[in-house]
Amino acid sequence: MVSVARRNLFQDKTSLLISVGGVAFALLLVLTLDALVAGSLQQITAYINETKADVYVAQTDVRTMHMSASALPVSQAEKIQRLDGVARVEPILYTSNFVAAGDNRLLAYVIGFDSSSRAGGPWKLSSGDANIEHGEAVIDAVAAGKLGVGIGDEVMVMGSPFRVRALSSGATNFINSLAFVRFDDFAALRRSDGVASYLLVWLTEGVSAEEGARRIRSAVDDVSVVTRSEFATEEGRLVLDMTAEIMVIMNSIGFLIGLAAGGLTIYTASVRKLREYGVLKALGATNTWLYRGVGEQALLAIAIGSVVSVILAFALSGLLSLLVPEVPLRVELPSIAKVFGAATSISIVAAMAPVRQMAALDPVAVFRR
Repeated sequence: MVSVARRNLFQDKTSLLISVGGVAFALLLVLTLDALVAGSLQQITAYINETKADVYVAQTDVRTMHMSASALPVSQAEKIQRLDGVARVEPILYTSNFVAAGDNRLLAYVIGFDSSSRAGGPWKLSSGDANIEHGEAVIDAVAAGKLGVGIGDEVMVMGSPFRVRALSSGATNFINSLAFVRFDDFAALRRSDGVASYLLVWLTEGVSAEEGARRIRSAVDDVSVVTRSEFATEEGRLVLDMTAEIMVIMNSIGFLIGLAAGGLTIYTASVRKLREYGVLKALGATNTWLYRGVGEQALLAIAIGSVVSVILAFALSGLLSLLVPEVPLRVELPSIAKVFGAATSISIVAAMAPVRQMAALDPVAVFRR
């Protein structure tokens, strides 16, 4: 039976291309939409994950950076630093503002960090170095391209002029970008001496983030203490909640269109081979045999189409990362499994629909047509 299913699928190269191509591009649509959401979420939480701080300390009830304002005494850092299991504490200042050059400007999260330790600053540079002096800044290379500036040029950050010292990489997403300045420059502009927005805490080896967070909560009052994973989850959830309606609509429509297209492709391929299976029934094939044959043919088409769609999705992801880095695609295994499972189910149903007609047909009727 497997040989019959394969023969029916592969004997007509044009039909094979249409069947497999239709399935592949239908599944590619679904994978791309899922990958867009996953990739955007990864970039939005990139700063939190890439700094690799184990614990984040913020103002009471603040558990995100996006659309949040946090202020707490820098002196809290010294108190936390003395706790057992704490390796390092770094304060940062944070605000949402614009980076501008001439008539061009981009929304950005501005981070004030200690340039001597570089903790909490840019994690990857495409050019220059992050050892910035007073009046210097690091902006993302993608943002610099949009603003038409480079290293040594002047940009306006928080309404004040800064010279671009370096260009970072991976710090721009579809919402905004990141810009980095010295902690003391930030404090002077905002007149916030002795204040930090967040405290980034690194723990000693062997101390879990959960245990470190518990110790900090016990020792410091009136602060919000969350692990890196919790902080990134809350940040991602907030952004998704803000864009949830349109993302859910896009994903749902794309998912239904993709599955419908895949199911229609398999249905059409099954109908095209219906007469051949009818002849086999007239020669003695049982209904069970027919269902198995068509089912295996559908599974072969789905399997090949799925492999092609995954290859195309990864290729598209790599291409977009070069052409449009602020709109990333991240193809994940759960998405592949979800798409393949749903496509398999609907395609089997679509393939079985025409066979039911053949199963109920009198074998002699095949030769009357």
